[in-house]
This record gives sequence, structure tokens and C-alpha cells, in this order.
Amino acid sequence: MKKDKSKPEFDVLREKAEQKLLKKSKGKLGDYSESDLLKLVHELEVHQIELELQNEELIEAKAKAEEITEKYIELYDFAPSGYFTLTQKGEIVELNLAAAQMLGKSRSDLTNKRFAFFVSDQNKEIFHSFLANVFSENCYESCEISLKTDGHEPIFVYLTGFHNENCETCKVTAVNLTVRKKALKDLEQSEERFRNAITFAPYPLMIHADGYVLQLSETWTEQTGYVIDDIPTIKEWILKAYGEDVPSKEFIDNFYIIEKAQHDGEWKVITKDGNLRLWDFSSAPIGKLPNGKKMVISMASDVTDRKKVELELIKAKEQAEESNLLKSAFLANMSHEIRTPMNAVLGFSQLLLSDKTTHDEKKQYSEFVKINGESLMKIIDDIIDISKIQAQQLKIKKGNFDLHILLNELQKYYTRFLIQKSKTNIFLNLKIPKTQKEEFFINTDEIRLKQILNNLLTNAIKYSDKGSITFGYSIINDQLSFFVQDTGYGISKENLSKIFERFVQVSKKYVSKQGGVGLGLAISKDLVGLLGGDLSVKSIEGKGSTFTFNIPLVEVNPDEIVKNEWRENIICDLSKYKILIADDEDSNYILTKRLLKETGVAADWAINGKFAVDMVTNNNYDLVVMDVKMPDMDGIEATKLIKQYHKNLPIIMQTAFASSEVKTKALDAGCDDFIVKPISLDGFLGMIEKHLIKY
Repeated sequence: MKKDKSKPEFDVLREKAEQKLLKKSKGKLGDYSESDLLKLVHELEVHQIELELQNEELIEAKAKAEEITEKYIELYDFAPSGYFTLTQKGEIVELNLAAAQMLGKSRSDLTNKRFAFFVSDQNKEIFHSFLANVFSENCYESCEISLKTDGHEPIFVYLTGFHNENCETCKVTAVNLTVRKKALKDLEQSEERFRNAITFAPYPLMIHADGYVLQLSETWTEQTGYVIDDIPTIKEWILKAYGEDVPSKEFIDNFYIIEKAQHDGEWKVITKDGNLRLWDFSSAPIGKLPNGKKMVISMASDVTDRKKVELELIKAKEQAEESNLLKSAFLANMSHEIRTPMNAVLGFSQLLLSDKTTHDEKKQYSEFVKINGESLMKIIDDIIDISKIQAQQLKIKKGNFDLHILLNELQKYYTRFLIQKSKTNIFLNLKIPKTQKEEFFINTDEIRLKQILNNLLTNAIKYSDKGSITFGYSIINDQLSFFVQDTGYGISKENLSKIFERFVQVSKKYVSKQGGVGLGLAISKDLVGLLGGDLSVKSIEGKGSTFTFNIPLVEVNPDEIVKNEWRENIICDLSKYKILIADDEDSNYILTKRLLKETGVAADWAINGKFAVDMVTNNNYDLVVMDVKMPDMDGIEATKLIKQYHKNLPIIMQTAFASSEVKTKALDAGCDDFIVKPISLDGFLGMIEKHLIKY
């Protein structure tokens, strides 16, 4: 009987049941009474209803089973993990979509293929051992392997397998670890970069959490000497590095409650080798450890040198301000010191021009002009010298001379000077070692040595009203030890350190009385240094001062010295000689000619170097007095040209340029002698006489 598809299933079932009932009931229905038949019909109807209800339940259960099966298949196929059913040989019986994607093939292409074919060569042994253990142990087994892909990065999977002893296959779950492994690798690389950033940071850095030091930068170790084993905790760091200057517990606890970067201030840090440095600290939170403890990074900057520079700058600023005040005071004082002698020079010069001035008055006024002119020259020389010293252009020119003659000249000069200054109650004493001979020739810069002694003697006289001034020298261990001792005002202890500073006059209460520009001692100290020695002072306020300086002793044999035969203050008859004076200033020519008038020497005038060369070429001169700075052709160039054809003609260079460089250039050009304006009458006449007699 073919199934009638047009009828519901329960109708078909009912027909079958009725047919079967008829077969069983044939010939037996007559045995039942009517009531029995009715009862039997009722039971059949009830049973029918029961069957119908059961049929409905079966249909509903089937629908649910189909729905569950569909959901299972969906979950199985689209699960993120791969599911494999493998035989004992590793053949793939069944797999889901995720498993097929892992292997890079369709499911149909993978069925009956061996899983080991897709395992990387270095992991095949691991897989075979895993599969064997799954089938033999009847328990969960797991392993981690990598799968081969077509030209792509390998896929890392974690396999978990289980075998039911009643089955010939096992179930294997594959979890793709590739993304996780890459994330872990990236995390490890990130952590390594972070560690390296801390380790090799150019600043001292510390990572710490809950009071424990986790990492130090190499700079931290280099600058302090401490490695992490020396200071495993913040407490250890504080005990070793902070000494007595320990921060409070609240200060330390504050590290682990901060929410943003903060400045921790400057702290003195004691390094491992005991050096004291100043560090500027800042801290900031950088996250938490797995246990929830907050991590903090502390950065430090060594500001020791910066602070030192700042203090030096402040000190330099103060010194600059003081220097400006001193310079202002110096300029004001210098203006006074220049105007005072200038007033005398100009005033007495006007009186000298007056017809009403008597002869004796003119003589007296001329002496005043001379004294004040010399005072002006001293100021100018000091300013020039200090400028050269500052520019490191002052040169030492050593020569041979008799020290005793120099000292005796100083004694004579300052004895007269004391009389002029009305300080006759001061006794000037020269002290020379008794063992020394009358002549004592040495080799050093005579001009600068005389300048130093002049400054010290002038200072001693300036700041003394009575008593004595003693100067001289002694010989100590191949050193000439000079001294100038006075019984004057003295210097206070607080001012002794300033006595050699430029523009400083420490005895301010005597400045207005004594005058001066405050450069003499500063120049003297620098000059002594250039001569190879050092100038020092000892003083008691109210009792006097002693200045001493040493210079190397270089003694010269007197027999090797060429002595000058000309004598001062004796005017010789030079009427048989004829000289040429080359100077562009007519006043200088008139002055020079007048100075030579008493000698009877004949003198011509050349207004520049070019005229001087022409006049020497066309005339016979016995000597030339040549100025350096002249228009058209200067004295240096003129001397060179003259000496080409008149090598034996004496040339004396006179100039207002007092530098040793100009003197060197003049001598190199061929001049025979050199004198600086303003010229001394005795010195100039002696120099003229010397060269004319020699000629």
C-alpha cells in the first residue's frame, strides 16, 4: 500500500489501526453484547485521542530536535575555534569552517587528508606524540604547534584532544594563537623599548612602586655610583644618598597617590664615592602593576654646575656693578686729577706770557708748569699701561743696567720730592746689602722695575705724614727681594684683599687729601707678574705698610757692559755739528731747537719724512732727530730709506708713542736711539752728545 501523501500522518495511522482491528475481530464481534461493544468503542476513542496527543508531542519534539541540530551545526561550523575529528592515523574525518580556514583549504578538499601534512616540519614530532597520547591515554591531551601556510606567516595553534574508547576517532579542538602571540611579542617589544628608554635615558631615571625600586637608568648609576642592588628600596636610597637631609614619610608616601606629574624640589645627593651634588627631582605616575600597586617614574637633573654658574653670574653681576661704580668714581676722580695740574699748567702759562711777571716769578711759575706737566704725564702713562695690561699687549724689554745707580737716583729724586711736598719730617732711607759691591749689574726691564718702585715710593709718601720710608732689596735664593716700608696710615684687614684691584683706593678718608687715580698698585702688581714675581703687602692700620716683591736674579759681569761716557747737567759745545729735526708740528721743532740752543748745534727742519729723505740726500748732516707719526711719509719709512744710503748717520727716534712695539719697529728700521715725548732736557742732551761724539 502506497502512502497517500495527501492525508495527514495521523489519518494514515488510524486507517492502519482500523484494518488491523478488523482482521483481529472477524468472527468475534458476535460474541460481544451491545453494551460491551459500546464500552469497547469508548475505549478505542479514548485511546485514539491519547495516540493523537502523543503524535502531536512527537511532531513538536522532532521540530525542536531539528532546530537544535541546525543550531549545533551552525555553532559547530561558525565557532571561532577549529574542530577536527581525526583517525588514529591523523586522517581528517570531519572539520568545521574555522578548522578549514586555519588550513587554508575547503572542507571537501581536506576530508581524509592527514592533519600532519599541514604541521610545520619542526613541530611534526610534537603532533605525532600528541595524537598517540590521545588514543592511548583516553584523557585530554594538549600541545602547541605551528601550521604551514602558502607563503604567509605561520599560524600558531593550541590543540586539545580527547578519545572515547568506544570510538575509532578522536575529537581535537584547535585555538588560533597567532594574534595573541603577536600581541604578546609586540607587548614584549614595547616593554623592552620602555626598559631601554629608561636604561639609556640621558637623565637619571628611577622606576619604583610601593617603595621598591624596579629599574634605574645607566645615567643614574653613572652619576651616583649606585646600582639597583645597592638601593633596592626607596628607604635604602634615602639613607645612603640624603644623609641627614631626610624627607618626611608623608613626602615619600605622596609618590603613590599622585595623579599627575609633580615637582619634588631640589635635594642634596651624596654619591657612592662621597661627593655632594644638587639634584632637581620630578615624579609622575605611569600605570599599575598586576597586583594593583601604582608605578611611579622619578626623574632627576644634576643642577650642581648650573647653580654654581648662577652663583658665579650673580657674583659677576655684583662685581660688574661694583666695577661700574668704581669706574664712575675713577672717571670722576681722574677728571679732577687731570684738571688740577692742567689748571696749573694753563694758568701759569698765561702768567708766563704776561709782561708784568717778574723774572723770579717766571722762574717759579716755570717750575710749577714742569711739576704739573709731569703729574699729567704720570696719569696718562698709568692709563696707557693699564689698557695694555688688560689687552695683554704690554711687553717686557730686558736689558743690562746697574741696579745701585737706579736705586740711588730714586733716593735723590724722592728726597727732593719730599721737600717739594713739605714733608721734611719723613726720613727716606735706602737699604742695600753690605756685602754687595758698589756696582751691581743685573738683567731685567729697567724701565718697568723703576716704574714699580716709583709707584710704591709715591704711595708710601702719599699716605705718610711723618716717620720714615725705607726701601731697598736683599738676595734670597737667586731672587731679588725688593721692599718699600713706611710708617704711614696703614691699611685695614678688610681692605688688604682689595688693595691691588683696579680703580680702588681703600684709604678713602685720605683720597681727597692725597689725590691719585687708583691705578698705581694694580699696574705694579701686573708688572711684577710680567717680570716673573709677585707683589704682596703686610699692613697694620695706624702703624704702616710693607710692600715686597721678588723677581729672578740675573747678574751680569760688569766687564761685559758698554758704559756711556756722557755726563748729565754738563752742556758741551756742539757748534761744529749740524743736525736735521723731522717733525710735522712746528711747536715740537721750536722746542727741540730751543733745547739745543746752548750747545751751539745748527738745526734744520723737515715737516715730514719725505722732506727729511730729500734733505739728507742734498745736505751733510751729523745726526737726525726723527718723529714717528708724520703725514705723507712717517719716520719709520723715512729711516729705512735714509739708512739704505747713509748707514753711519745717527738717527734718534722721538715720539709720543710709548709702546715697546713702536720702539722695536724703530730700532728694526735702523734708528740708533729712541726717546719718548715729553723729553727730559738732561736725557735728550746726553743722547745727542753721545751720538755726535761717537760719530
